[in-house]
Amino acid sequence: MQTIVKYISFYLALLVGLYAKAGEPIHRYTAEFPIVSMERLSSAERDVVKVTATQWLVAGGHGVAQWSQGVPGTINKFELPDIRASFAIPRTNGQWIIGGNYNDELGYLAIHQPGDPRPLWQCNEVDHPITALAVHGDFCLIGDIQGQLTCIDLSTHQKLWTSAAHNKMLTSICVLPLNGQVASGDWLGKIILSELLSGEQVTSFSQHRGPIAGLSSIETNTATGSQLVSCSYDGTVRLWYPRQNRLVRFIQLESRIVCHETESLEAVWIGLADGRVCKGDLLHAKLRWECPSELNYVQAIRKSEETLYLSDGMRNLIGLSLSPNCE
Repeated sequence: MQTIVKYISFYLALLVGLYAKAGEPIHRYTAEFPIVSMERLSSAERDVVKVTATQWLVAGGHGVAQWSQGVPGTINKFELPDIRASFAIPRTNGQWIIGGNYNDELGYLAIHQPGDPRPLWQCNEVDHPITALAVHGDFCLIGDIQGQLTCIDLSTHQKLWTSAAHNKMLTSICVLPLNGQVASGDWLGKIILSELLSGEQVTSFSQHRGPIAGLSSIETNTATGSQLVSCSYDGTVRLWYPRQNRLVRFIQLESRIVCHETESLEAVWIGLADGRVCKGDLLHAKLRWECPSELNYVQAIRKSEETLYLSDGMRNLIGLSLSPNCE
């Protein structure tokens, strides 16, 4: 009976969402564990559990789970009692890459099946807590609290290289596919570009005046290569052309930026430390839209169709309506 009531309440919320104003919460969810990261599951990964709605792989505290906007509550949830799970990234084969730390001392990197706390494989090459993680194909890029960047081949489970180019904790990593490079950002605001296959440093950017809060890539054409978007605690979102080794343009905000998701050059969704969310346009270097979110802090931000999903890093997850167009 309780399950039926939950489903009725959920679909009533969906009906209300059809008439919601832009920036108005249409979903509210209290998690069983803190949500510090959210990653979108592809259609193939959703097929594993036969759910067609947009799904997220969420992690935080000792928990990892799938959360769906089409199903109230979580599925395939499990806990890792001795592990703080800071990252959970889905692979196209349905497996989950879990990263974090063991007893706040050692790093934890492992491959799990959905819903199974027993790792299929656990990496023995991580000596320090993981503070940044990215997966691109069989390449797994790990950043740790000591500033080391390590590349693991997931097909062979072998370490390919380690770089100690950063002097402070790594805070974000992303791969630039068209350039064959990886971008890594640290607590001092420095961004380093390295060769993906060898780890050899290519160049670095030091224009940010605060910790790097996020890095993402945009692939618009092969001539310019992958473009890099960075955001920082200094309140700026910046667009870089790595092949030309230059900063193209930026947007300055008055509050500390904690997270972002890049949909396109004209739609960069930004989460702020004061709980507001914004839409930035890096093509024209303008802030297009902003509003409060009901949260006191935005730890993670993800977009699905006309809904923006936000977590405060605690147990609160909300969905904001983005229609009409958030201009």
